[in-house]
Amino acid sequence: MRRSSDVLPLLLVVVAVALTSWVWMHRHAEVPPEPQTSEGMCPERPLGCDHGQQFTLSDLNGHPVSYRADGHPLFVILTAVGCSECRARVPVDRQAIEAAHKLCIPVWNILVYANPASGKSFQAQFNPSEDQILCDPGGQVAVQQLGGSDQSCWIMLDGQGKVSWQGPGTVANIGRALSGI
Repeated sequence: MRRSSDVLPLLLVVVAVALTSWVWMHRHAEVPPEPQTSEGMCPERPLGCDHGQQFTLSDLNGHPVSYRADGHPLFVILTAVGCSECRARVPVDRQAIEAAHKLCIPVWNILVYANPASGKSFQAQFNPSEDQILCDPGGQVAVQQLGGSDQSCWIMLDGQGKVSWQGPGTVANIGRALSGI
């Protein structure tokens, strides 16, 4: 039979280990960012938490075009050239482009899962008016880096290259987002 004096040191060790584990877990636990609730935002990708974006894609002639945050915002339109909804959205995209251009904000259209040949076909058919039309054949930039999806085909990068707004939108929504930059 054990004496109570033998149990006390064991009990103190158990309490010390439990307390140390609890402190370590709380110091290293990831705190999820508070969800943004503004209109037009994508709930699965919190805004303002991205590091400044940098990427290089090819234009329709195969020449590399790089984006680096330079203190100026950039409005990005994501278009999957084989998607009927994206093609139907082109007239609304044009209105959003006009709104951005009125505020001197450049607009880049990233053609998702498109190579320069399919990009040229899209350009010939729709005659887009963006400042740059770029191809992202694997979707790495549009989908993986910028968080684009069929629910977030318009993305605003602020002057530091952070995603400040994204969503499918109406021209009124993008107008508010653009004027907030």
